[in-house]
Amino acid sequence: MTKHYDWSQQFDLLVLHGTLSGFALLTAKHVCQPVVGDALSNELNSDQTSLPASATQFLRLFDSSELNLQPVEFAGQKLQVIRSNSAEVYYLAPGRALGLAVLQLPWGVLLATWPRSTLPPLAVSALEQVAARLRQP
Repeated sequence: MTKHYDWSQQFDLLVLHGTLSGFALLTAKHVCQPVVGDALSNELNSDQTSLPASATQFLRLFDSSELNLQPVEFAGQKLQVIRSNSAEVYYLAPGRALGLAVLQLPWGVLLATWPRSTLPPLAVSALEQVAARLRQP
């Protein structure tokens, strides 16, 4: 059984294998540590006293029954939605420069990035599997 306390280990393995380039967990009040990866570290500066706008846009994503599937600006990239469901939205920048997943978890919203070298279907599949395990009671 996967517990809240080991959530980062699940994503550390995906970074170690090169599937992901980073991840961060957001709660309503702050960015939880660790924040892994350059794109997320630069965007989610943990020295701030409040969440940056780039983070709050993703926290609000799951607030209503209908997802806002408009393109978003993040880490200097304009990202388009490539896949979504009621608890997950996957974005991709032109030329696959950056992939971003926004996953709703029981204790917050997880952002995960993947590098150009990872094909989007591989990243999506790996993230869906980990998210499903983390959502189990």
